[in-house]
Amino acid sequence: MEYEFKHGLTGEREARLSMGHEAFGQLLTEELGRRELVDQLLGQLRQANGLAERRFGLGEWTLVLEQGEVMLSHNALGMEQEQELDPDVELYDQESESSCGLEDLCQLLESWHQFLGR
Repeated sequence: MEYEFKHGLTGEREARLSMGHEAFGQLLTEELGRRELVDQLLGQLRQANGLAERRFGLGEWTLVLEQGEVMLSHNALGMEQEQELDPDVELYDQESESSCGLEDLCQLLESWHQFLGR
C-alpha cells in the first residue's frame, strides 16, 4: 500500500493512497483529521485483533475487522447497490470500498498520526 500525505493551500491535510486503497485515503482525510481520533482507533483495533468480527462506525464509513483483515466501505455504497441499474453499467467503487491487512492499516494510521503532528 503506497500513500502520500499533503498539506493543501488553506492548511487542510489530505491523504492519497494507491489504486485499490483510495477509500482509506478518503477515510483519513474526511473522518480522522485529529490525532486523538487516530489514537482511539489504533487502540480499538489492537484490542480487537484476534477476536470475532468487529465493526467500527467512523462517520460516513464502516470498518470491519475479521481475522487480521480489514474491510472499509462507505455507508452510501449499500444504498447505491440496492438501486436498479442497467446491466451494462458498472459502479466505480474504488473510492468507496477497500481492504488490507490489519498491520498495514496500523502502519498507515501511525504515519498519518505523525503527519498530523507537524
